[in-house]
Amino acid sequence: MTHLLDTRLDAYLFDAVSLTQDESAHVDACPICRARFDAGILLRDELQIARRSQPTPAQTARYARLFVEEHSQSVGQRLASLLQSLRLGLVLDTRQAAPALGVRGVAGFGHRLLYSSDQVDVELLLEPEGANWYIDGDVLPFEPDSITAPYLVELQGSGSTAQSSAALRYHVESATSGRFRLMDIPPGQYDLSLTPARGPAIEIPGLSIP
Repeated sequence: MTHLLDTRLDAYLFDAVSLTQDESAHVDACPICRARFDAGILLRDELQIARRSQPTPAQTARYARLFVEEHSQSVGQRLASLLQSLRLGLVLDTRQAAPALGVRGVAGFGHRLLYSSDQVDVELLLEPEGANWYIDGDVLPFEPDSITAPYLVELQGSGSTAQSSAALRYHVESATSGRFRLMDIPPGQYDLSLTPARGPAIEIPGLSIP
């Protein structure tokens, strides 16, 4: 049997057209066709991963709409938006609470932070990951109809962190539950902002990592 045609290989890989018994036997016996077959499977799988990594059309449209709305705002509108944002204060740090409870802190382990306002709580779990850290967050509005997920989560270096590297800025979109994760964050000082689908922006300034 001659080598497997490219059209037959593509039909199998991308259109789920089964190989004939003779074709399958040839691929198993022929090193050249087996190498082409394995390379094709690898390419197909990488393309599938790339497609899944792309934002959905709905997400792309929403980001474009937010971009247009942001840049079309007047200075007065932007100032008003800042005035309407919620600035949360730290109410619990388990590193400080542990000694009061008779629990010794252990270096290199994570800790929880709770930030609060009269409308929403934000809980953060900070865990080490090599030399850097990751943050698991959860946004907990008191009235879910007034502040709704998903949230655009942005972490920006501040103070000496911002001066040392202007690139220290992280973006992620939360799940519809309000949970989010930020990864591979160097120690330093940061400002955390969360923009909900509906409701005032949420700001946590002066977040120290660790």
